[in-house]
Amino acid sequence: MKYILLFFILIGINGIYAQNKVQKIIELNSLVDSLDNKTVKTFEYDQNGNLVKEDYINFMPLNSKYRNTGTWIHEYDNGIIQKSLKINRPEKDTILIEYKYKGNKKKVTTEELVTRSKLKDSVADKYGIDSENGCVIAPEDLEFYKVWIERENKTIIRKKGKIIKEKVYFNHNTNPYDLIYEYDTNGRISTLTQINRKTKKINWKESYTYNENTTVREREYFIEYWNKIPPKELEIKYFDENRKIMRIELTNSKDYIDGVIEITYENGLISKKSLTDKNGNSIREHKYIY
Repeated sequence: MKYILLFFILIGINGIYAQNKVQKIIELNSLVDSLDNKTVKTFEYDQNGNLVKEDYINFMPLNSKYRNTGTWIHEYDNGIIQKSLKINRPEKDTILIEYKYKGNKKKVTTEELVTRSKLKDSVADKYGIDSENGCVIAPEDLEFYKVWIERENKTIIRKKGKIIKEKVYFNHNTNPYDLIYEYDTNGRISTLTQINRKTKKINWKESYTYNENTTVREREYFIEYWNKIPPKELEIKYFDENRKIMRIELTNSKDYIDGVIEITYENGLISKKSLTDKNGNSIREHKYIY
């Protein structure tokens, strides 16, 4: 009897998590019929409510310019994330993100599983370099001759519970940088500055302004991207009386799409996000299922 009771308690707990956690996102797209009413993202959680799996099915966040397909698998230890693995990437390799914690520092390492550049030479004897068709590689050997390559190495430093600095390195031509966080007297972020670790010059700087019902983020660039300095970015978030975000306006965004995102809630949970252009024309909509 005791075990039966425990079983039903666990089912009840999982039911509560299921009610409060988004299970999938459905996209309604007035511009592309093939995407209308399609599930574009699904979520799975463990018994503690930790997100353990995300499936991206041609998913595009409302403020993004790019679609994404693949599966993220997340691993935890006592509720703290330790590892994330992205698989099922069409025509792309597996990504592994590992998290290590020490005192006030968190180290985040991103690696990608890629095929060795000298694969052909590695199996030349097996397949014959003098054959009519050259060196033909079997699929099993393509998988065998893959290696993990570090793509990004990031150290996040905290002080009194707040992030004060991120040190970011790459293994390719992208310049490493520092992110410097500053806060106002109320503990809210006031400025965020990205500094090139090689030149020590500022790449860009964000300033945050807080009002009763809005938060304004303005980013100013100091270096060229694609041979020109981008204009100042402006993001305005509007809140209701419960400090829930109701509307986001994006202008001159370098990395995201400009427009207006409207957010609708039901029973305190996000039920819908809608993207329109500045003239109010509908672009895309995401419906949240719990």
